[in-house]
Amino acid sequence: MKLLRVLGIGILACVVIVVLALIFLPNILGCLVNSKIAAIKAEGQPVCAADLAGPKIPDLENAAVIYQRVFREMSKPSVHTRRRSET
Repeated sequence: MKLLRVLGIGILACVVIVVLALIFLPNILGCLVNSKIAAIKAEGQPVCAADLAGPKIPDLENAAVIYQRVFREMSKPSVHTRRRSET
């Protein structure tokens, strides 16, 4: 009987420890992460995706704009493809 009592108290203590850890650890770890992020940002390092984006490339220097125009033109039916499909 005494063994069951000690075992029950031990299990209860473990459950209480786990519950307390689940309650307090996210807050503690969140504060630590936020302070690390603030320190990195204070050094001038990027901390999010928006920080990694460089300046906007002008359309005249941006190859993506040229490719978009080319693909748009390629998707239009040409005179040669119309003649083949008509015959």
